[in-house]
Amino acid sequence: MDRPEAGASAATIEIQTRLADKMTIPSSLTQQDVQAQLTSLLDNMIQEWDLEVLEPLGPETRLIEDLGFESVDLMQLIVAIEQTFGVRGLPYEQVLMQDGGYVTEITVRQLTDFLHRSIPLHRQTGAAAGQVAGTRP
Repeated sequence: MDRPEAGASAATIEIQTRLADKMTIPSSLTQQDVQAQLTSLLDNMIQEWDLEVLEPLGPETRLIEDLGFESVDLMQLIVAIEQTFGVRGLPYEQVLMQDGGYVTEITVRQLTDFLHRSIPLHRQTGAAAGQVAGTRP
């Protein structure tokens, strides 16, 4: 499997940034919206790696076993997610850690479920924090 060199990560992020700039994200996300955006990000990442995937990406696709993700790839995916959905600082430890250690596998469905739950909450708390910070006594 051909993987990008460590120096190629900037190119990966640049491509993901350009892709994210072209995507429009509705204010109320459905589970299908989140999965479609996530699948698109993953498709772009694996195309850049020149990875041949035998089956189309779907909810049961495993990031580590099926796509060969490593920790650096997960970090690049998180950056792309933050840029695409316009959110930063989501509690990824809820989906990437279990019993005090990193999970050994994560599926598209698990990540979709996490994002579908977390993004609206993050947007609400972020907006509320901005309103409080912007008010004067």
